[in-house]
Amino acid sequence: MASIMTTKGIEDRTQRLFIAALLSKQQQQVLIESQKTLRQHSKRLSLTKPENLHLTLYFLGDVQQDRVGCVCDALNEIKGKGYKNLYGKISHYGFFSRNRGKLVYGGLQVSSGVYRLVETMEKTLSAFNVQPQRRKWLPHVTLARRVVLKDNFKMLPEMT
Repeated sequence: MASIMTTKGIEDRTQRLFIAALLSKQQQQVLIESQKTLRQHSKRLSLTKPENLHLTLYFLGDVQQDRVGCVCDALNEIKGKGYKNLYGKISHYGFFSRNRGKLVYGGLQVSSGVYRLVETMEKTLSAFNVQPQRRKWLPHVTLARRVVLKDNFKMLPEMT
């Protein structure tokens, strides 16, 4: 199930939007357990709240409030196009290096239908002058930010 998530925009007239897929309870539990292990073996970190664990399908950035309704309508049309067999499973763990520590994520192996859905979103959103995503889409769930691990600890499979 996908939904549009929002955070407050830089200006009062914008909203920072992204489209997210919610996780199954089982997937959430696996990731929460991984977060507990990560917490035990970190000097510092900022965990993603369990209720905020999600797979970002598309990051739209700051969108003018008067355009949000049109964007939602266009995305609802995509939802009605019969995308089936959309699934993902946690396949590995990894990190992105950042200035103030690592961003640790759970990587997902997703069905080809999910990739097609993301491509369709990009094409649909281009009509609203939404910039294409800057990086190739990497299906992942952010577990923690600003992570500094203790003693080069490698606690999760495939985390290098």
